[in-house]
Amino acid sequence: MLSFFRRRMKVILWILTVVIIICFVPWGVGVRLRARGSDARAVNAGELFGKAVSRGEYRDAYMATVANAKLAALSLSDEQARAMAWERLILIREARRMGIAVSDGELARTITSQFGGGGSFDPARYQALIRGVAQVDPETYEEWLRENLMIRRMNELVRASAWLPDREMTRRFMDRETRYAIEYALAAAANAKAPPPSAEEVEGYYRAHGREFVTPPAVKVRCLFFPWEPPREEPAVTDDEIKAYYDGHGGDFAHGRRVRAREIVLTAVGAEKNKAREEAGKIVARLRRGESFARLAKKYSRDKKTAAAGGDLGLLEEGELPKEIAAKAFSLGKGEFSEPIETAGGYSIVSVDEIQEPGTKPLDEVKESVRSKLLRERKERAGEEARDAAYRMAVDASLALVDNPDLDAVARERKIEVKDIGPFAAGDTVAEIGPNAAFSKAAFETEIGAASDIIEIPKKGYCIAVPREKTEEKAVPLEEARGRIVEALKERKAREAAHADAARMRAEVVRRMSETKGDFATVCKKLSIKTERSLPFTSRGPVEGLGAEPGVAAAAAELKPGEVSPVLDIKKGSVFFALLSRKEPAEKETAEGMEQFRRRAQREEEMRVISDWNAWLHEQARKVDYLSAEAPPDMGAGADEE
Repeated sequence: MLSFFRRRMKVILWILTVVIIICFVPWGVGVRLRARGSDARAVNAGELFGKAVSRGEYRDAYMATVANAKLAALSLSDEQARAMAWERLILIREARRMGIAVSDGELARTITSQFGGGGSFDPARYQALIRGVAQVDPETYEEWLRENLMIRRMNELVRASAWLPDREMTRRFMDRETRYAIEYALAAAANAKAPPPSAEEVEGYYRAHGREFVTPPAVKVRCLFFPWEPPREEPAVTDDEIKAYYDGHGGDFAHGRRVRAREIVLTAVGAEKNKAREEAGKIVARLRRGESFARLAKKYSRDKKTAAAGGDLGLLEEGELPKEIAAKAFSLGKGEFSEPIETAGGYSIVSVDEIQEPGTKPLDEVKESVRSKLLRERKERAGEEARDAAYRMAVDASLALVDNPDLDAVARERKIEVKDIGPFAAGDTVAEIGPNAAFSKAAFETEIGAASDIIEIPKKGYCIAVPREKTEEKAVPLEEARGRIVEALKERKAREAAHADAARMRAEVVRRMSETKGDFATVCKKLSIKTERSLPFTSRGPVEGLGAEPGVAAAAAELKPGEVSPVLDIKKGSVFFALLSRKEPAEKETAEGMEQFRRRAQREEEMRVISDWNAWLHEQARKVDYLSAEAPPDMGAGADEE
């Protein structure tokens, strides 16, 4: 059952991923702690946008964050959950300020699509999954999901505002595809002559980098493993079984009045809305002249999901469309189209191809979704049975260890696999387990010789850990660290010497070139400075002889043929060069490569716009956190207790 739920959580996982990305973008906005009266701190969690955030509001955001992580099978530390709760509050407040709302119909459509569509949605199963996994009542989860959808829509609007004019797109393509050829002189760090580090330098490095020379706490454990694997055989579902399900669940397939609608979406925010309104008006004028709605949708709609299908939304009931779109679509007759409709995200134009009165979806329409539902349920049931069997074995062994702490004896009696693992530090990924915070926590918190609680290993099974040896954090003595320090100092000194050598050579080369009017290669040869010529390279590719060094291409882009670059520090040492040639892509090459590049550049621009917008938003938020030193909110208080 849980595996079914996780497979249906693509939307939630996507939303949560967006929030996580936003949470860890380095805005450089720190938490400011101000001196406040004890009364304010008693009732408030902090401030956002100059307004108080109550403890209840923060607690709800924290619980939503943790619940979303559970639904997406992600593990969050308390520190991550706290940070993401604040990010959630910032994003929700901004979404509300922008007037973004999610209709009941859109919320219902999202839930049914996550938990089965086309008549396969089972309300009882849905509620059981929410209570069992998210550990909240469905009403609370639905409000959190509504907020998730608001955040997603806001990010879509921001992304839609990212636009690159053709001139800028062409410039970026030229920068990316222009080929350079250089003649360079390399002062290799491997060949640089540098004095060996002194004892004082070694001791100074040790003092300055003390945290590099600490052995973290570690633990060795013995583990009992209880693997589980669902059956690999594909269960069969017959047409008779599908028909029987359809006949027995007729109410699930009823539908209200439906329309088959098409939509042209013109997304815009802020000042861009006026431009979108004008564009929508021009499209409506073309529709009045008899142009095809589907053809115009393919060309102008900015909803990538529906544009390719001519804007086709399929057969939908009124509650499955945003309120402003539904009101217009269900007032149109067959073959009619609307005037531009203003929405929170810009403007839309809708048309109606077909109208259906209330009735029952025919078997042919829902047959494959019913088949998928029955297959899924049988797979889940078989998987749950295998998983339950593994868990029962783990419980049996756990109880046996209470009476007999001899791990090997318990394992032999039950033919259970035992593995010795470690030593490993907290946070390390153990090869036999994979990333698992619960396993690490149990290994460090359980007493030596005692058995841990049963630990779930996602997609693998269960285990019981018995710590057998623990070591505390300790500093590595200077003598043990001396070899590492000497090597680090040697490398640093060699790179410094290589840079000095390159700077000295470049100064002499530039001086001689100025005096003699000679070219780079000739002057270097007279000075016995070895040079190499590269093959043509772009900003994307490696430089022959130097490797992947984007800084070389960036420096070459600033030079005219014959000019000498500054000294650049690269992986191999330090280098300077003269530009031999610059060749921009030919017209045919530009035409052939531009379309693919356009998609990549647009994605990059969208990410840049989102990053800039996030930075601006967090500057405006001016977050103040009163709770940074307090315990996390009590999750149990919000769970549905039965």
